[in-house]
Amino acid sequence: MQDLYFSNLKEAHLLLEKTKVKDEDYYLRKYQLNIISSTYDMNNRSIYDYKMYNEGLKNIDYHFIALKLWSFVNIIFLKRLDNKFLVQRQYFEKVIIEFIESKKNDFAKHHPYIYFLYLAYKMFSTFDDKYYNLLVSYFNNNREKLKKRIIQSYYAYLNYFLRNKLNNLSKNYTTYQKKLYNLYIQTFNSRDKYKHFVINGLIQNSLYISVASIYLKEGDKENAISFIHKYKKYLHKDLRQDLYNYSMGLYHYNNEEFETAIVFYNKISDKSITLKFNRKAALMRIYFELGDMISLNNEMTNMYQLSYRNKKAGKLYNSRMVTSLKYFRSLIRLKSLKSSSKNISYEKNVLRKQIEKMRIIHYTRKLGL
Repeated sequence: MQDLYFSNLKEAHLLLEKTKVKDEDYYLRKYQLNIISSTYDMNNRSIYDYKMYNEGLKNIDYHFIALKLWSFVNIIFLKRLDNKFLVQRQYFEKVIIEFIESKKNDFAKHHPYIYFLYLAYKMFSTFDDKYYNLLVSYFNNNREKLKKRIIQSYYAYLNYFLRNKLNNLSKNYTTYQKKLYNLYIQTFNSRDKYKHFVINGLIQNSLYISVASIYLKEGDKENAISFIHKYKKYLHKDLRQDLYNYSMGLYHYNNEEFETAIVFYNKISDKSITLKFNRKAALMRIYFELGDMISLNNEMTNMYQLSYRNKKAGKLYNSRMVTSLKYFRSLIRLKSLKSSSKNISYEKNVLRKQIEKMRIIHYTRKLGL
């Protein structure tokens, strides 16, 4: 009976060793087998039993590290998405990161799940391109050792990192824009990779607009219109038609089909303050390009009133509204400068710099000023 027991136990160890994905569940099962192996026969201890016990302790440590790292990464991720997200103090954060860094090569070689989470943690905590590049390289070389949940997280992490770089108006925003475009092409043009962004049958509202916008900025009209139509069905039904109309407005605006773009923008309801703001900013841009100063001033007044009435909506929305109003005031001032004005070249350069700093992320065409 005892021989059969140890035979089954040995087989269980061998099966576990064949597991490619070594995540927190793997380490917990490994720990349990180690402890069972070392404590089965208390009266006949051997060096092997002590080794198994120590191995068990090591695996429960890895289990704990994997769980905590997953928490650290997602807490940083959620806080960056919403600065109102409150989190209690994260115990062991410093000591875990220092421990991994003291054995970095070992973790990279033997514990890919933990090392992947470590790189994601460093990428979000520093927002340094160095860790973005390391994460991409490590993922490509170890993808088969990571489970589906973490693969989905990987695409979400890259998307958020690159979009954050763009939204912060980085000097190298064209570089990040190209990387984001390549990421979207890689996933949404794939038979199965798109599922990493379509979770439980839904795609995020902001992601839907971002993909359409990035395609248009890169001059890829074919993929833009295909994406807008194809992925409409994955939007939540409450805002599905509004998001579709906004994206179609972007598409026609990019084609300089301004009247058609206006029709789509005016179909957007007032359900979402974000879309309401985006609609007004888009219409302001069109009216400026058409030279319709009356309609532009009306939309600017509406934008100001929207900002005033929705102070409780949060600093982010109101900051964007104020920035948009400053943006268009600068554009109007730049357009109104006459060639006879003194220091016109200096004034134009100053205004152009102000306008570039206030660049609005979803605009897909540059003004010819």
